[in-house]
Amino acid sequence: MRSGDIRLKQFGEGPTGLFRFFSERFQADEVDEFLEQCARSLEAGERGFANAPLRGDDIVVKQFRYTRVGRGYDPDEVDDYLDEIVVALREYEMPTEAAEA
Repeated sequence: MRSGDIRLKQFGEGPTGLFRFFSERFQADEVDEFLEQCARSLEAGERGFANAPLRGDDIVVKQFRYTRVGRGYDPDEVDDYLDEIVVALREYEMPTEAAEA
């Protein structure tokens, strides 16, 4: 995974129609903003910088607000994608952490 992949990612909005009001989704704007931070972090790793804005652990503990109205993303889909980002980001963290030890 590369930083550009994150910027191109699109999520489903989950159930539609009347069912939409009974399902909780992550607020899309909040997820989009966080994904941009993730992309910048991967970009830093790709360029060899050790000071990425986010680390894998920051992504693991991130929690998003839910919405039933307006734009929202399927929580399972977002969580699965964030897991992939964590794996990619940790590949860049490993050499840095080993050098610090």
